[in-house]
Amino acid sequence: EMCIRDRWYQRRVHGESKNMFFEENITNRNTVWKQYQDENWILIDKDTLPEIRDKQKNLKKQKDPQLNVSYHKGLQKGVLVHTPEGYGKIQTVANENGIIQVQIKEETKDFKQEEVQTEIEVVVAYLCPEFQREDTMIISSSASEKDIYQQLRLLSESDIPYVPKFYYKGKLISHDSEQTVEDLKVAPGDNFLILATNGDFLTAKRLSSETSNWMYSGLPDAITFTLSKDARLAGFGVYKSSNEQNLKCDARIYEGDLPSKGELIFARVITLQYTDDDQTIPIIFDTPLNLKANQKYTCWIKIDNGQSYFGQYGAESVNIPELNLDVKFFNCKESYNGTKSKGQIPTLYFL
Repeated sequence: EMCIRDRWYQRRVHGESKNMFFEENITNRNTVWKQYQDENWILIDKDTLPEIRDKQKNLKKQKDPQLNVSYHKGLQKGVLVHTPEGYGKIQTVANENGIIQVQIKEETKDFKQEEVQTEIEVVVAYLCPEFQREDTMIISSSASEKDIYQQLRLLSESDIPYVPKFYYKGKLISHDSEQTVEDLKVAPGDNFLILATNGDFLTAKRLSSETSNWMYSGLPDAITFTLSKDARLAGFGVYKSSNEQNLKCDARIYEGDLPSKGELIFARVITLQYTDDDQTIPIIFDTPLNLKANQKYTCWIKIDNGQSYFGQYGAESVNIPELNLDVKFFNCKESYNGTKSKGQIPTLYFL
């Protein structure tokens, strides 16, 4: 038996087998060698194996106080959790009997582990003119309303240029609210709504104080910009003709700060007409452009002749709080018609 044990041990050391029972025994086919965690080997009767295995499991539970709650991430004292009776903070985690004590308002109550949640699964309905769908989303018990807003924005991203709005219990979800899921009383299985419509885009406006008589002679106006995070650009705005003359406008977007050397990622020719209403006209892409953080991009337009409105007092940076996005503007070296802190291209539109 010792020879058999030694041969087994050598095989195990060389990696051929690991943590297995060796059932070859020249004297008794009903016994097996079993190696325990302390590396000791014991010859035992097969009939006692289930009992020994149970004893080992119990010993492991005693040595590993986190065993019972390993599938409940973050269950420790002071953590905000959801229970069948609402939200509360954990006071104790009693692993021996699987009971977790949670303080709800002024009272401490006992709950089973499966009744205590740090992650809340909710249902999200997505409605837009093109299609409808339903998803599930996991919300942390420590999340704020603005955290939920950002999660819903990620869930609603698509190539369809609609503007999404988010609702919970009939109320619009705020992009900057610090209310917690406890304040909102979010419970598992609750319904959230993403309503995507042809509504207003999220606008970064860099120019103000519009006036007329920006002159053209076939030279380009351009402005370069960067983003603080990845974002989807839906289009940009240009100023209209300031008299009754229609203007032919070649509008483009390049990657980089030098259009002559950059990659062309959008191009369209439009007509700028004179109207009595808004002084700008939006140029909206057929498909939003997925722009990268900290990469330079350039809006570029060229008009052969005529005059348009123009803006002044150009902002160097504009924040879009709904997206937590900063847009920084830079002068373009190939803006030969004068657009810098004043001139053309007043707005960028984001989804």
